[in-house]
Amino acid sequence: SSSTVSCFQGSDGTATVNITSGGTPPFNITWGNGFQQTNNTAFTNSGLSAGYASFTISDNSSCVRIDSILVAERDSFVITAFSTQNASCYNTSDGIV
Repeated sequence: SSSTVSCFQGSDGTATVNITSGGTPPFNITWGNGFQQTNNTAFTNSGLSAGYASFTISDNSSCVRIDSILVAERDSFVITAFSTQNASCYNTSDGIV
């Protein structure tokens, strides 16, 4: 599972891997960003930017699985219309952007 990055181009997403069956504990995981963990069944990596969080899991029997989880990103702000109004006279400050 994963959580969406809170803002466009942010880096506060998370990715979680749960091993629900198979393999021989303990399991080791190495994430694509170099973060490593050893645990029995649950792994979480945080502080992620949007994109695929890749990982390699190995078990105590040296069996390996390589996979990835998509960390989504929110859309950027979209400005579709704006208007301006020129200042009424030179050296005045009544213009609007």
